[in-house]
Amino acid sequence: MAPLMRTSKSKDKKAANYFQLPIIIGDADKNISPCATTCTTASSADSSIAEEKSSNVKMDFNNNRSNDMESLLGNRTNDEEQDNTFTMNIEGPSAKRLFWETLLNRFLASLVLHSQSLYYTFMFHGLSLDALSCTIGAGMEGVFLISTICLLLRGIWRGHLSETPVKMQIRCSCEFFKNLSFWRIGIIIFLVATTIGVLLSDVGFQQKTGGERPDMWSLMAHVMNFTSGIKGEFKDGGKGAMKLITGCLTTIGLTVIVCVLQEIRVARYTAAGAGDITELQPRKKVRTVGFVGFAFMVFLYMTGSWMPIFHTYLSVCGSFVLSPAGSKFMDGALKIDPSMTSSPRRKAPNVVLVLHESLSGELMMTHDSSAKATPFFHKMLKSDDEYFVFEHARTVSGDTTDAITAIESGCNPMDKESRNLALNTTLATEFKKQGFNTVSFNSRVMNLASTKWFMTQHQLMTNFDQIIDPAVTHDPLENPPGQDDRKMVENFQTWLEGRQGDEPFFAQFYNFNSHYPFFNNDNKTSDSRLDGMLETVDQSIEQIFDILKETGNLDNTIVIGSADHGERSTPSKYGRLREWNRDILHVPIYVRMPRKLFKTAEQVNTLRYNTQQLVSTLDIYPTIMHLLNGKSLENYPVVDQHCVRGYDLLESKIESDRIAWSFPGVSKNFARDKKGNMAIHTGTSSSLYNRFGWAQDNSLSVMEYAPIIGSKHKISKEDSKALDMEEWKSVVQNLEGTSNGIVLDKKGRYIKELYKVLGLDPAW
Repeated sequence: MAPLMRTSKSKDKKAANYFQLPIIIGDADKNISPCATTCTTASSADSSIAEEKSSNVKMDFNNNRSNDMESLLGNRTNDEEQDNTFTMNIEGPSAKRLFWETLLNRFLASLVLHSQSLYYTFMFHGLSLDALSCTIGAGMEGVFLISTICLLLRGIWRGHLSETPVKMQIRCSCEFFKNLSFWRIGIIIFLVATTIGVLLSDVGFQQKTGGERPDMWSLMAHVMNFTSGIKGEFKDGGKGAMKLITGCLTTIGLTVIVCVLQEIRVARYTAAGAGDITELQPRKKVRTVGFVGFAFMVFLYMTGSWMPIFHTYLSVCGSFVLSPAGSKFMDGALKIDPSMTSSPRRKAPNVVLVLHESLSGELMMTHDSSAKATPFFHKMLKSDDEYFVFEHARTVSGDTTDAITAIESGCNPMDKESRNLALNTTLATEFKKQGFNTVSFNSRVMNLASTKWFMTQHQLMTNFDQIIDPAVTHDPLENPPGQDDRKMVENFQTWLEGRQGDEPFFAQFYNFNSHYPFFNNDNKTSDSRLDGMLETVDQSIEQIFDILKETGNLDNTIVIGSADHGERSTPSKYGRLREWNRDILHVPIYVRMPRKLFKTAEQVNTLRYNTQQLVSTLDIYPTIMHLLNGKSLENYPVVDQHCVRGYDLLESKIESDRIAWSFPGVSKNFARDKKGNMAIHTGTSSSLYNRFGWAQDNSLSVMEYAPIIGSKHKISKEDSKALDMEEWKSVVQNLEGTSNGIVLDKKGRYIKELYKVLGLDPAW
């Protein structure tokens, strides 16, 4: 460090790579800059003048402590500056170099901050341009975040970061507390807290979905359920949650260390130790760099770069002025004109629909331990009387928005334009039009209106006379964000006992115990967390029948239950949003219908026959409409130009060569999306599954299903044989010219990719 030297008007300025710090001569403990280490002694006359001027400065400093040393000195005349200032020459980097060096430091610090998220990006998306874009985007959003926090800290801390005498350190500390700016502190706390929350949510979401990134409306659901999500992680043993939190706090700690070391370096080479890079370059240039950098960051974001923090802030702000596509249409479409309602049919039966979130039929029916955990369900499966369990049911998708829409509307749309057709129908609306009393029992907190799942909110709440959910019951959320299904079912008895009038009712349950983190019964039949969950599911199903019997409604009520989709057999993962398997596509569907409610014996035989055939969740809607209207829907094709639909299980005997489809018709655009999952089903033993367009793990495979435990249907070896790939090629080729050929005629990306991997040449 060079010694301080007196300056004068005639003295030439130092070279560009030296900084000049004006220093007041005065009391060594109070007025000497902390950067100063040695200086020459001024003449007595100069000292007298310096003391006088130093006193003036000290008075100004006490009147306004928010002004830094440089601004105070700026109020002096040129002559006073010449007489009472020194220049300290510090050998170091140029201002320009230090400015860019600091930006680079913050960029690297941001990569450290995002390291967990970037790890999963590269794991699931590979070394690709997308991963590189995400890396640059993560670095840039961190630069703006860190720079904002540093500017706010500068407004709070006006002291010095360089070496100072002990008394100066004490004085700086006192000044810190006197100059606290609480609004700045509040913003810093908000930025740090939201950053921690966003990074935790992002890493957790990627872990569970296999690298999937939430869109604006998916993210809003996670924002509103953040607390429940954290509780859910700890419900699942807590190890994963602690590992996640430890990793996040570690990366934040390393980020702080990297930034602080650079800020100390900046403070030592800037005027008065202010420690802010905006002093290193003209303000106009700093603004230009900031504007260009922000514009480039927005460009990367608009082209698909993943920036979790920026995406969260933008989504939250956007949710105040925007709404999910189709939500306003659905609001209007489901409004019922009172003049269009009618009285229910004479002696119409009551109908109860039980929707099980994420319950796997493959898990319930093909695992020995799971069979022991669900004795009532397996009693239904073996029944020859009034219970009907469909052993080979397939869902349309692993996404709730697709799966529940299929059940509620009987439509899986094949293009974006057809999506509204699927969203303008719900079962509650149809029953309400017919004069039924309608009631909804939802184990999950219903706060999905302004999220990706807005249609689920409508399907579970719109046009119900009464809605009972945790906000009404105030029961603890044992399976965050849902309560124990068994406690919710208890409210069904209270509702039945309090009913007035003799109108038939439609009751709908949305049970949540089978959703992650999987509500676990304390008295498990095995060490498996999933078996513990299945116990509670089985008990809740049995409760419904017990309550109907106790209240005298069992003999006049039809109960239909189904999962929307299944879930992987590995707890703490729900990769169904990204990749399907048999645990996800195989769902349980069951019916209890008293014999006296069948019109003919043929209907009984047909329904029993279909329990051993390939069925789809799309079959539930036309079957329920038959129960509501007393007859099958007229002119109801299995496939039309808009939707893949289903069969009335009371009237149609399912053929052994039936074709069923699984694709995300609501959550994705079947005709145009460049990546996705699709499955074709025929027979009961296998499905053809195609995964395409992803960065890795794309495949065409034959998905085989395990034998059903306890099935009374003896399947021959020929019938149980899974089709091989050549046989599946023939199946697809034979679709042309049939009703299912309409799906092929859509010529969408899903169909083109299927033909491509099969090596087929489409007729079109």
